[in-house]
Amino acid sequence: MLSFIRDSLSLGSVKGYPDHGYATYSVSTQKEVLEIINFFDSQPLNTIKHLNFLAFKKAFLLYKESKMSDALSSEINTIRSNMNLKRTEFDSVLPNPHITPNWLLGFVEGEGSFFVKKGKNFP
Repeated sequence: MLSFIRDSLSLGSVKGYPDHGYATYSVSTQKEVLEIINFFDSQPLNTIKHLNFLAFKKAFLLYKESKMSDALSSEINTIRSNMNLKRTEFDSVLPNPHITPNWLLGFVEGEGSFFVKKGKNFP
């Protein structure tokens, strides 16, 4: 799958670690990171991952457009420390979800579950 992503985007690299059972996809230049940012600007994520993307984008643009200093490093670390599971702010606007059959399939396979709960409406 990672090779498919690399080939579809025409950037980045894939490295496998078969002895450890995983592989990584990475981009290593600022130009490639900007291409990833442009991709997700045009194809917004549907979930809270969109907020994490916006935080990543903000931190990267701060880094790219400023001279590195202790204050900048502190600001970027603050952004980073409030992402993913450590996120406490959810006030940013999420885009209207664009749920396609492929998105729904990926959501169900990756994070969804099905169950039956017996109750009044389902005897």
